[in-house]
Amino acid sequence: MLKTNRILYPKGIAVQAKEFARYIESNDTRLVTVGNERYRVYHYEGAIHDLDDAVMRLAWKADQPMTPDHLHVMSS
Repeated sequence: MLKTNRILYPKGIAVQAKEFARYIESNDTRLVTVGNERYRVYHYEGAIHDLDDAVMRLAWKADQPMTPDHLHVMSS
């Protein structure tokens, strides 16, 4: 897991993951099951603070609101 203040660069613009997540809608995500839990997962591929090309997953438990408070950020 990574911190939600991790800097992403979608389209070259620096933004924290938790701020970027505010613009993601549920129809931009995929529903994934891990064990007994279901998550909404957004695939991000692009620059992050110290890498030009990275793959990240932004995820929320399916039964919780898609807000920055419930956000989980993972690297792939």
